[in-house]
Amino acid sequence: MKNKLKKYNDFINESSNTQPKLSTSSLDYIEKDELLDLRIDFAESVLSMSDELSGSFSDMCKNMNANPEGDYQEMQKELDNLGWNFESIKNLFSEQVNQTLNSDFFEWISSNHYLESKNGHCDVYLYFTAKNLGLDQKRISLGGGGWAEYNDEEEIIIRYKYGYHQTPYGQLFINDLGMMDEYQRVALEYLQQDLKENWSDILIKISNDRKVRDYIISYITMDKYSVVEEDRLIIFCNDISKDLNSKFGLTTTSEDISSLFSRYLKWIMSETQIIDGDLVIWNKFDIDA
Repeated sequence: MKNKLKKYNDFINESSNTQPKLSTSSLDYIEKDELLDLRIDFAESVLSMSDELSGSFSDMCKNMNANPEGDYQEMQKELDNLGWNFESIKNLFSEQVNQTLNSDFFEWISSNHYLESKNGHCDVYLYFTAKNLGLDQKRISLGGGGWAEYNDEEEIIIRYKYGYHQTPYGQLFINDLGMMDEYQRVALEYLQQDLKENWSDILIKISNDRKVRDYIISYITMDKYSVVEEDRLIIFCNDISKDLNSKFGLTTTSEDISSLFSRYLKWIMSETQIIDGDLVIWNKFDIDA
């Protein structure tokens, strides 16, 4: 993100007046029309800054190395260079100005529709600005209202498999919705069904031999080689490797088997452990699923 902002930063450093746009001392004498113009100017400045940072919030949620707070600070630095330091922003949305204009921070956003639909970075900037103004940042829909509110079970599973629960922006999004427990519940229900449906596809990667693969599909089934308890799901990797080695003279180890499942299940938000060669997934499970 820093690289994307560098050219923009160089440009505004050359062309902008870095004096604060709205000092505290000016609030007592500034006219209403000037305040309206300043709010328009601030909206245009946020949109202009956001133009340099294209990208949807959903893509940002897939970035494991993201730093939401750091990204906000970088964006605020660019606005500082345009005269919109945080003191000016705080003054622009002070109670005094809100009363004069009969409009607060959230109404300002609603009146500038492009702010609500610009891109993910614009959402993040508005989110942290609201938070730092002491407002309810959850009123900012990260990803846009329609996308943020679309949380049926199928969509939760898709977002979970993309790893939203493991990335900084994904966690920010889920926690702000207050849905981490719901995401985990739906994902674990899906996990059991997903394993049933893809069990053979996971295991056949152990060999290119057609006979071995056919045997796995027919005989190495999930109901025979795993068990579900209330707090864990155990995959009997030792038994799978021993049976395959005995039947086909292979040299497959329990580690070979467990690694296949571990790679496939890297998206889950659960502790996994190898105990005596078997893979144990720790969490709350439905024993009747």
